[in-house]
Amino acid sequence: MGGWGSGVSRGYSTTDGRLRLSIRDLRKTGNLVAGKFWLWQWSRGSDQSGSIQGSTETEKIVLSYCQRTDSGEWQDISFPVWLDWTDCNYGGKRAWFRCPFCGQRVGVLYNGGSRFACRKCLRLNYKCQREGEKDRAFRRAHKLRVKLGCRDSYTSKWRIKPKGMRWATYERLCEEENYYGNRGCQIAMTALMKCTLA
Repeated sequence: MGGWGSGVSRGYSTTDGRLRLSIRDLRKTGNLVAGKFWLWQWSRGSDQSGSIQGSTETEKIVLSYCQRTDSGEWQDISFPVWLDWTDCNYGGKRAWFRCPFCGQRVGVLYNGGSRFACRKCLRLNYKCQREGEKDRAFRRAHKLRVKLGCRDSYTSKWRIKPKGMRWATYERLCEEENYYGNRGCQIAMTALMKCTLA
């Protein structure tokens, strides 16, 4: 069972690197006001990787963008995405997208080529769902080292207790970080020994 690099993999792509449209980001920037026209841009580093135009109506937003076809020609695409609103516990309302394909209430839509859809309709996994036990242990140790204030989480040996953190919490997090770091190393060494003996 298992082996080097094994983990949960159903052959699905991951959400990393996909253009994503978040309802919360649209609301924060004031783009969910009826009658508003807006432009949303994505970038990787300093390079623009995509953009989309939208117009907000009372119960939907209309997304408009250009897509290159297989023949190399540009095609204008425009389609509606319905909105849903739920009441919050302490007043106010929360906005949601309705997936154009399945109708499920979601907070994020991903670019699936010619259309935006939810993660399930596009058969996308989160990156962490494809990790093996070793990678999961190293990711957890890295996350704890960052929380403990290590500037360079992989090479820094010295930790300084963050201001305001209780000593008991600090010591518990240090123990957890040591456990997950050692666990990841153990799994990697076991796999390496299996490879050298085979």
